[in-house]
Amino acid sequence: EIFSRYNKGTKPLTPQEIRHAVYDSVINQKINTFCKKLLDNFNSELSGAYSISKTRFQKKSIQENIFVILYILENGIDTSIQKSPLYAEQYMKEKSELAKVDPVIEETDSENTEIIFAEFNHFVEVLTSRIGFPFSREIYGFSRQKSKFQISIAMIISGIFHKMKKAGLTIEKICLEESINHFLEETSRILPDSHLENP
Repeated sequence: EIFSRYNKGTKPLTPQEIRHAVYDSVINQKINTFCKKLLDNFNSELSGAYSISKTRFQKKSIQENIFVILYILENGIDTSIQKSPLYAEQYMKEKSELAKVDPVIEETDSENTEIIFAEFNHFVEVLTSRIGFPFSREIYGFSRQKSKFQISIAMIISGIFHKMKKAGLTIEKICLEESINHFLEETSRILPDSHLENP
C-alpha cells in the first residue's frame, strides 16, 4: 500500500509495474526473462507476433499481455472478469499466493505453465508462418493498420487454444496444416461479424 501510494507522484508507475513489485512469484520472474529474450531477439517471428518494443518492455505492458494469455491458457475465458488487466491481476495474485503457501507446489505449477506456454508459442510461430501478426486483425483477413498486437484478439486465440487442449488435442495435432487451415478459415468467417468489428 505504501509502495503504491509513493508511486502516485509526478511520474507514477503503471498498474502492471506495481503488480510486478507486489505479486512476486517464480512465474513472474520467468515471464520477465522470456520478455527480455524477445527484446534481445527483436527480429524473431515470436518477437514480431508479441510486438515487443523497448517501451512495452519497460512499462511492462508486454508482461501484462502475457499474464492475460496465461490466465486464459490455464483457466479459459472468465466472463465475470470485465477487463483484460484484471485477468493479469488475478493470475499474478494467485501465483504469488501459491509461492507463499508452498514453494514446492509453486515450482511444479510453474513447470506446467512453462509447458503450456511453450506449446502455445509453438502454435503462434506456426501461425506467423502464414500471417505476419496473428494477434492483430490480420488473423481474420483485415490489414493490421496501426496495431500489430491487440489483447482482445490474443484473448480469443488463447481461449480457442485452451479449448483445443481441453478437448485432448496434442500440440502436434493442433499444428497440422489441416488444423491450421481450419482455424484460419473459421476465424476469417466468424470474427469479421463479431463485436471486434462493431463500433
